[in-house]
Amino acid sequence: MASIERARLLRKEETWAEKLMWRWLRARRFCNYKFRRQHPLDRYYLDFFCEEAELNVELDGSQHGFPDQRKHDAERESSCDRAASRRCGFGIRICAEILKAFAI
Repeated sequence: MASIERARLLRKEETWAEKLMWRWLRARRFCNYKFRRQHPLDRYYLDFFCEEAELNVELDGSQHGFPDQRKHDAERESSCDRAASRRCGFGIRICAEILKAFAI
């Protein structure tokens, strides 16, 4: 499957936390920065990416604690480092608390 088609599929199947975060980041609502959802980078898809700030925001669910997933996450972080993109990762529970605090 081509990367654009895969990104579209991922956007259609987003988690509840991604939906909430997107409401906060879309349409330059966060500090007037433009974010993209499910941005392709190498063989990975970044949950949210801002080219201007070179920032990658990832929402990590409980599966990210397993060894296989940690290895995958480390490889993704390495790709981000090579692309000069900073990663900001949040657990889904923390994301929900942040958005709740901002009443989003």
